[in-house]
Amino acid sequence: MTKRCGPGMFSDVGRLEGRDASLAVESEVSALLAAGYSRTDATRLIIERTLTEARHATTVVLVEGLSDQIALEVLAERQGRALRADGTFVVPTGGVTNFARFLAIFGPGGRDVRLAGLYDSPSEDEIRRSLETAGVSQGDGTARLESFRFYGCVTDLEDEMIRALGSRQVEHVVAAESDLGSFRRLQRMPFHRQRSLDEQLHRFIGTHSGRKYRYARSLALSLDLSNLPKPLAGLLEHLDRRRQARFRQPARAGWNTSVECGRARLGPGSPRSFHLSKTTRSRACDCDRMTNTTLHTAVRPTSGTYDGE
Repeated sequence: MTKRCGPGMFSDVGRLEGRDASLAVESEVSALLAAGYSRTDATRLIIERTLTEARHATTVVLVEGLSDQIALEVLAERQGRALRADGTFVVPTGGVTNFARFLAIFGPGGRDVRLAGLYDSPSEDEIRRSLETAGVSQGDGTARLESFRFYGCVTDLEDEMIRALGSRQVEHVVAAESDLGSFRRLQRMPFHRQRSLDEQLHRFIGTHSGRKYRYARSLALSLDLSNLPKPLAGLLEHLDRRRQARFRQPARAGWNTSVECGRARLGPGSPRSFHLSKTTRSRACDCDRMTNTTLHTAVRPTSGTYDGE
């Protein structure tokens, strides 16, 4: 019987903590499905775990789904960047409808950390409204969202990676994943027969979440690091500039620029102290007094649906 979300559901977050977050998403989904959870509730649990781990972040990168998180973290790792060691956490929101709620937590009205993000361009108007409401974009309805460190994919991230690799190279990735037979069957379906190869591949990869997670990793591992899709390149370059600026900036004399939160439950390898602004340092020290209700409400969508892909 499939488990449904209930009062005790989020107690399972504890057993998901302590893993390498950049590599654990697919195995966590599989483990929760095997334990009887629905895919929607498994997604909620993983987002809850990531949100809990990000309580002491200095930079938060908001993305729409778990597949976006996987691809971004894989690419950062390939570039030799340890995001979490720099205090940077990639946080999936579970869909564009939840951006406003996460911006309220991490934005100027909440913990006031440095923000960046990745989104699908068809959702740009909603992202812009959420940024304005949170006080990030200060009501500027004409500025490009890149000026606020939010980078838009033309359709979605999978489409960006398929175009960057080229359809023939993606077919080789599909073959390496032992999915070529399944893909050929999709190509023979009347509805897909007249579509372009790029469109067929995009449909095949996005058919269900498990496949989408696998290909987020496989495609990210196949990309040429010198020719990344524009939104990924822009976001990663911004994070690198922030990291370099942080290391160049000297600490103020007599000002303790790090904070230690001893009660935080962070996984192995997660930093327990970061260089923080005065405002952020004050809020970080209050973070352990946050209630579980606040955290759980943060990942519940208004619409009742949860797009965690």
